[in-house]
Amino acid sequence: MKELKFRAWDGENLFLSGECDNYELGMWFEAHSKKGLHGKENVIMQFTGLKDKNGKDIYEGDVVLIKTGVFIWKSKGQCEVEFWDGRFMSGKENLSNWTDVEVIGNIYENPELKED
Repeated sequence: MKELKFRAWDGENLFLSGECDNYELGMWFEAHSKKGLHGKENVIMQFTGLKDKNGKDIYEGDVVLIKTGVFIWKSKGQCEVEFWDGRFMSGKENLSNWTDVEVIGNIYENPELKED
C-alpha cells in the first residue's frame, strides 16, 4: 500500500507534512503557513508513491529528468509530474513506466523549470 504523504506550498515556503490524513494535513498547514489554510497561493501536493534514482520522494509539482540509456525523453529532457486520468504522469507517460528518473526541482521553488 502506498504511503499517504503530502507537502504544501504557501506562496513562499514549501513544507513537508509527512504521513497524514486530510484533517491532519489541514491542521498542520494552518499551524505552519503564515497565510493560514485559506491563503490563495496554497497548493497541496501528494506523494506519488515513487522515489527517484537517488531515493528522493517524488511529489506532484516536481520536475523530473527522465533518461533511458543515452536517450533523454523530450527535447528539454525534463517534465512536470502531474496527477490526471487517475495516474501520476510526466508529460503524457505514466511515471511508473520509467526507471531512470531524477527530481531536479519543483515548479514552485524553481518556476524557471516549468514547461510553457
